[in-house]
Amino acid sequence: MPDYPIDEAAPIAKSLLEHSKVTLRRKMPNFGQWLIDNNLINQATKYDYDLTPSGESSLRPYMVKNYGENWDSPIDSKEERRASFLKNRLVNDLPAQLHHRVAQAVWTGDSKSSTRSHPDNITAVSCDTLRIRTAEAAVFHFTDWSIHAENSMHTMGELIFNQRAVDQFTALETNKPLHIMTIENPGAWDTLPLLPRVLYVYVPGNNQSIATEWLQKLDQFSWSHFGDLDQKGLKIAKQLSRNLNEKLELFLPAWWGEYIDLYSLKTGKSWNTTSYRKLLTQFPILIELQNKQLRLEQEAIMLDKLFLASLKQHIKSFFKDR
Repeated sequence: MPDYPIDEAAPIAKSLLEHSKVTLRRKMPNFGQWLIDNNLINQATKYDYDLTPSGESSLRPYMVKNYGENWDSPIDSKEERRASFLKNRLVNDLPAQLHHRVAQAVWTGDSKSSTRSHPDNITAVSCDTLRIRTAEAAVFHFTDWSIHAENSMHTMGELIFNQRAVDQFTALETNKPLHIMTIENPGAWDTLPLLPRVLYVYVPGNNQSIATEWLQKLDQFSWSHFGDLDQKGLKIAKQLSRNLNEKLELFLPAWWGEYIDLYSLKTGKSWNTTSYRKLLTQFPILIELQNKQLRLEQEAIMLDKLFLASLKQHIKSFFKDR
């Protein structure tokens, strides 16, 4: 059994035997290193290697001995060989939906690959979950079932939907217009007091996709975002605003600046404020944080005695004319 796969060794050997040289620009292949170690090739330039006299006499016999007489015949690509292999190994009834990591591992050989190669009739899904909290008696309708918010809130304290449920979501039934508030961090999302006419959606900064997908399915709602006061927090808010096609509204209590002295954290670098000029004008606290290379976490203000009144006022502002 040869030490090196033929799809690695054959192209290098063919180039050397046909042209007496080979170019190896990427990380040195193991077969290339073996040729160097055994004095079959010498380095000519940074990337070019020449066949040595020893290589001229021994490379072809080595290839025939280890890979057979037809070692230099065209080789099926790894993708072609994998497709042939799968014809005999896959189950007969492939699932209509499959986790994207499984799909990538089966059809590309790498669960983290970004290359889409699974069959078109399979929908790749994730294990992301949509997490919601609300005091409203809303009903979430799906293709074949419905969920009453009151029941889930009573038993679990939240509503949790996976990707399959979000894909089948059809409508949100409410008695009155609701305000949607997206929350960056789970601590703040879990601690926020439940108020009438408001629905809190947890939107982690590193993955907004499932929440955004669900919100885009809603017909009408007002929206604002509550997150950390730092570069990342503003970026999350702006991305949501763009994806939802909604005006960027932040929940940022006027007294939050009083926390800078005792609760601010060093960022180590200045904020890039080019994209946030309007917010800087609207909220001077952001200018101070930017100038001093500081940030504030939203969790730190959750128990402030002024918090509830500020939150109520913020929510009320979206229902002035309703």
